[in-house]
Amino acid sequence: MIRLVVDPEGTIVPDIAGDLPGRGHWLTADAAVFHKALEKDRLKKAVGRHTDRPVTVPANLREQTVALLRDKLLSLLGLARRTGVALAGFDAISRAAGKGADIALLFEATDGAADGKRKLQARLGSAPAVEIFDKAALSRAVGRENVTHLGLKRSRLTDKIQLEMTRLAGLETAREVGAFPGTQSPTMNETR
Repeated sequence: MIRLVVDPEGTIVPDIAGDLPGRGHWLTADAAVFHKALEKDRLKKAVGRHTDRPVTVPANLREQTVALLRDKLLSLLGLARRTGVALAGFDAISRAAGKGADIALLFEATDGAADGKRKLQARLGSAPAVEIFDKAALSRAVGRENVTHLGLKRSRLTDKIQLEMTRLAGLETAREVGAFPGTQSPTMNETR
């Protein structure tokens, strides 16, 4: 689910962290739901019933939400690297897996070599592999150069990253997200 709030200027904005003040209006993290909510001003009308001021819905609300989710994921990957949950590089991930580390998720750079990806995925077996970010984005996120492979050990932080991946997968096409499973069925809810 994605929480939306009305900012002081009356514009609906995504609240990815869920901590902005104001009444929350929730949409399922699904591109079709966002499209349906925006058509015929449905979202504007639903939110407008709960405020006495004019409400504006940006036409690119889904794209804004996707950008914020991508930024949050990159931030979480940086945190994973700093806390020792993330391993960067083919050799580091292979060694850790060989020593029994439980690699729960593998990020592969979109512009990485297919052969290296295939070999590493074969070594890890059941760990889902996702391709969302290129080498430059992964490298910036973890503070290293030329990062093609980023393995995440099983942890609560990895669970949080997988949750954000699920939300992102619903808003992007399968090709854009690497067909990560777990999107929800279309619904639209509201809470305080």
